[in-house]
Amino acid sequence: MSEINVSIPYSLFKCTFYCFVSEHLKTTRGTAKFAIRTVKEYWILLDGESREDIIDLCNSPNNAKLALQEIQNFKEWAIKNRNAKRDCNISRPLVDVLPVVNMAKVNHKAGD
Repeated sequence: MSEINVSIPYSLFKCTFYCFVSEHLKTTRGTAKFAIRTVKEYWILLDGESREDIIDLCNSPNNAKLALQEIQNFKEWAIKNRNAKRDCNISRPLVDVLPVVNMAKVNHKAGD
């Protein structure tokens, strides 16, 4: 499968991901299992509110009846991992440490 990388606001990702999970948990056992695998793959990207929202989706009476056991197993996993460290892109410099140059020495050598 081809992959594309796009940059979208986190709020849009959060909303889209929530809708994806909600719809897939309701449809069939196969799509519920697909949603669970996907959530586990991207769990580290989700903030606390998103994680709680997805855990709450596990209690929906509209979930696929044949997938209730998988959904409950996922819910247990999600509760255990709700505080997993979130991985996010934080703006930072390209290099960790910039060298400090003593311009007096540089100018003195240039005059030699």
